[in-house]
Amino acid sequence: MLRRLGLILALSFIAGMTAAGAAQAEHTCADPKSALGVERVVEIDASTGPLFGDLSGLTREESFLQPREVVLTFDDGPMPWITKSILDTLDRFCTKATFFSVGRMAIAYPATVKDVLSRGHTLGSHTWSHPLNLKRRGLDRAIDEIERGFSAIAMAAGQPIAHLQSRGIATFTVDVVSNDSYIGNADRLATYTLAQIDKRQGGIILFHDIKSATAKALPVVLAGLRQRGYK
Repeated sequence: MLRRLGLILALSFIAGMTAAGAAQAEHTCADPKSALGVERVVEIDASTGPLFGDLSGLTREESFLQPREVVLTFDDGPMPWITKSILDTLDRFCTKATFFSVGRMAIAYPATVKDVLSRGHTLGSHTWSHPLNLKRRGLDRAIDEIERGFSAIAMAAGQPIAHLQSRGIATFTVDVVSNDSYIGNADRLATYTLAQIDKRQGGIILFHDIKSATAKALPVVLAGLRQRGYK
């Protein structure tokens, strides 16, 4: 699917993630001249369990991005008072993102999960509780974390998604870390993020929709991407 509103890439998952709103929802852009927009939608075939993104020591798939293309991703939410601000900003720039929600956060705030989808964004899972030591928990407990994450997000979204079991799941790390977990000043965060994007000339960008600085910095980041000609 191609939408020539402008300049950003949204992910659409075939399996292993919730249905991609980016490919389903059509929204009228209030100000096309200032919009960042969506250049194209990439559909990921998850049947072979592929891994994307540079931030991993494991064997990864070749990047699906071309130079100066970016994907916006947001982890760890939803947190209504921050996620809503981010959604409003994305609407203002007429662009889409991929949200990797934590299962227990989704259960706590199902209305926000539904809002993410209704506004045309893609929804993925970020496990049930976001454990920092998943690798050391053993296979059974790791599978349980992943399965519970998918189940919780499906319940919050009100629609079925694929579970782990014997099916493939596409896994995403990132190419560009905004560092919003450590930078609490919105101006510094926007400057740092744009500099990191410029260094790599695009990539999968990591934000968190539980950080107030991210919500405040996002309009500056999106305007900067537009000015620099990123897609």
